[in-house]
Amino acid sequence: LHHFEFKINNGELVNKSIVLFLFVNDTATTEIYPLSLHDTLPILATERRTFMEGHIGDPRSKAVMRYLDRLKKSVRRGASLSLANAPKLHLGILEGLNHAIEVRGQDGAVYVSDLAEIFKQPLPAISRGLRTLEQDGLAQRQTDPNDRRRTLVRITPKGEESRLICESRLNDYITGIMNDLGEEFCQQFAKDAETLLQAIERQNEKLLAEKEKMP
Repeated sequence: LHHFEFKINNGELVNKSIVLFLFVNDTATTEIYPLSLHDTLPILATERRTFMEGHIGDPRSKAVMRYLDRLKKSVRRGASLSLANAPKLHLGILEGLNHAIEVRGQDGAVYVSDLAEIFKQPLPAISRGLRTLEQDGLAQRQTDPNDRRRTLVRITPKGEESRLICESRLNDYITGIMNDLGEEFCQQFAKDAETLLQAIERQNEKLLAEKEKMP
């Protein structure tokens, strides 16, 4: 799954940063890692594509569903190839933990209870994901020396090294795609993607308002 971030200055692309999150068939991964709507669309589009197409009358919707299916499969295949010789790790969980440490942590660690709050998951689900990382030596939990009722978790040196290697290879993969497309396309894509996101958010707000009116 991929998400592109562009910085536009007076209509010109001045910086391009790429973040790619890979979800392998790992239940624990999806239990604690947050998915934006943009990242979730390919999953929703493909898991029941046949069913959905049979119930969508608008040809434009069917075309979008087919495109998202192809996009998901192509990105999954490319990401897998780019990580062929990379360290084996649970990248989705590890990236989620790293994100939590960046936004809520201190001194390279974050409270386990904060993870549950950030990812809106029950503590047992969070614990299962962390146990998976600990078993592979990628993360470590420890009691907070200032409050023994609370538990901290941090990424180990092995986990951080593996995460950076995988992240670099995935970024190189997406950067290669963007370089192939060219700067002009990337600039237009950034504008179109924002327009699409705004339309999705407006539709979401509309549906939310309708839901709140229900008895």
